[in-house]
Amino acid sequence: MFTHIAVVRDLVDIQYKEYQERQQNALKYVTEEWSQIEYELLRERGLWGPPIGSHLDKWMLEMTEGPCRMRKKMVRNDMFYIQYPYMPETEHETNLLKPASYRRAISYDSKEYYMRLASGSPAVFQDTVEESSEGEAAQQEPEHGEDTIARVKGLVKPPLKRSRSAPDGGNEENQDQLQDQIAEGSSIDEEEKTDNTTLLRLLEEGEKIQHMYRCARVQGLDTSEGLLLFGKEHFYVIDGFTMTATREIRDIETLPPNMHEPIIPRGARQGPSQLKRTCSIFAYEDIKEVHKRRYLLQPIAVEVFSGDGRNYLLAFQKGVRNKVYQRFLAVVPSLTDSSESVSGQRPNTSVEQGSGLLSTLVGERSVTQRWERGEISNFQYLMHLNTLAGRSYNDLMQYPVFPWILADYDSEELDLSNSKTFRNLAKPMGAQTDERLAQYKKRYKDWEDPNGETPAYHYGTHYSSAMIVASYLVRMEPFTQIFLRLQVASRMARSLEM
Repeated sequence: MFTHIAVVRDLVDIQYKEYQERQQNALKYVTEEWSQIEYELLRERGLWGPPIGSHLDKWMLEMTEGPCRMRKKMVRNDMFYIQYPYMPETEHETNLLKPASYRRAISYDSKEYYMRLASGSPAVFQDTVEESSEGEAAQQEPEHGEDTIARVKGLVKPPLKRSRSAPDGGNEENQDQLQDQIAEGSSIDEEEKTDNTTLLRLLEEGEKIQHMYRCARVQGLDTSEGLLLFGKEHFYVIDGFTMTATREIRDIETLPPNMHEPIIPRGARQGPSQLKRTCSIFAYEDIKEVHKRRYLLQPIAVEVFSGDGRNYLLAFQKGVRNKVYQRFLAVVPSLTDSSESVSGQRPNTSVEQGSGLLSTLVGERSVTQRWERGEISNFQYLMHLNTLAGRSYNDLMQYPVFPWILADYDSEELDLSNSKTFRNLAKPMGAQTDERLAQYKKRYKDWEDPNGETPAYHYGTHYSSAMIVASYLVRMEPFTQIFLRLQVASRMARSLEM
């Protein structure tokens, strides 16, 4: 009798726990969806967005590319006042007494921002608009930044944003089993059912997943691990989920450390990832190009270019990259015969073999000949070469590079007819002058390594690295934060005369 009561009690407890998890999962999903809808409605140029902006609004570069691979779009930086907080006078004085490497970066606008936040009624602070030419005073409007104060206060975890348009893939039978497992949740525990339900909500209605791969989305210094899903008409890049060795779909945050081996080791990047979790949907017909890429000097990545300006650099486990690339070729036939290309060359151009790259630069429609004929600009030509060379905006260690052209930085007016005005492109930067050449030759000649492990060298660093990129772009977010993560404040330039 008591045994039966205990069994029933356990069953009810399990069902109650399952009900609570379903309710929590539904509430989380609805909250995230509502936050995204609210943001789209209230953002700048949104349906109910503010008619004027605020001087407290801060901006950052968005990753979307425009024509010719130019990035010009700026979006509001809602994390600015968290990254550059207001410090009271006592804390500010203490901050100044700290060593430069331990000081907290602040902003001149942080005090005004937090004073409005502390007042409890930020909407009462309004910008005054100048009177119109007719002499009529324009109505005062609340500032744009105030309605988002509550959203950034408290460091609320950002929602899983939706953006539109088997570790090794496995065979079709296993993929069918995987699809059934996601859809039905059979033979899995209740926690995994919750994860599967969350994943299913992110897919298009009636979607059938055919192939699934673990991947890591790379953006700047950050990586966000997730899943790459191939459906019938779309592919998905979903952050925050993984597939375990037993082919279970799990949320990474709920997994014990011993059950999850990250694709990118934690020590490969500086600190934890600061990327927002996103679910990106791409239609196959919108895929413009797919390139094989290197990441951390390993041939483990592909870069996918979409027609709407988005491009993702996805890293995989060793041995998986080529399978993923072939899967893209299978689902997007236009990749093999399309004349449109972000690199300006044939879509099947190999960027990892020197002979293949050189052979593509001599054809009738080669990039070089189009540039010589004036059909494309200097910027387009250089970006084509950077793309062919495997360089990417997404990887700061392989950021696009432009050559130094000028040699005269002293004259008030440049004589474009004088060859000495320009750099000799046949020589590297270290050999542009006799003095620089002698300096590097002396370094090579005098080099001695007591251990005999490091051979003699001319140049101690590569001409492009994350630190160099962040230094050149330090005045614009997100590169300012990247610089602060890589370098101490005492190394920052304080004068143009330095």
